[in-house]
Amino acid sequence: ITLVFYSVGFFKEIQNERLINEKLRKEKISAELNALKSQVNPHFLFNSFNVLSGLIDENPPQAQKFLSGLSKIYRYVLENRNENLVSVEKEIQFAEQFLSLQKIRFENGIKVRIDVNPADLKKSIPALSLQLLLENAITHNGFDANSPINISISVADNMLTMSNNKQDRKKLAAGNGMGLKNISDRYLLHKIEGFKIEDKEDSFIVHLPLITK
Repeated sequence: ITLVFYSVGFFKEIQNERLINEKLRKEKISAELNALKSQVNPHFLFNSFNVLSGLIDENPPQAQKFLSGLSKIYRYVLENRNENLVSVEKEIQFAEQFLSLQKIRFENGIKVRIDVNPADLKKSIPALSLQLLLENAITHNGFDANSPINISISVADNMLTMSNNKQDRKKLAAGNGMGLKNISDRYLLHKIEGFKIEDKEDSFIVHLPLITK
């Protein structure tokens, strides 16, 4: 009887310890995710304000339009600041708004094709990941109306893929890869494999696994 009593107590202690460890693990992941997401907003705002600053002198009406679009984007960021994952539909809508701002600045220098089946729109990806990829493509390539950057967003085999042609840009500062690492780390924290980068001679391709909640 004594042995059974101590065995039950020992078992309960092990179970409690497992519950505590699981809770700590989840809290750790949540803290790491929040830290990763906090790297996104300042970077995005810094680049946006640089663009806005240039437009104020060059084209005040366009600057006003840009500011209006920027406010809509930041509203999305605020509404999803506590979300680790968002639907593909929301991310594409956000990406389209982001691209509309860039087209104010670069006009016909950016060409975009989006091909996503309705069934895939309800699946999820890490919040703001498309914006990070688009910003990466625009920042690291030279383009204009005569030689545009061509961006493609599509879904196949439960994978969202974004690709763009590579074009040399003069006086390009070396990137720190923070945006891509941010996305990769968030997939790892969710224990989801499949995030892949293909850096080819003439194109740059990123594959994002779709997540079904």
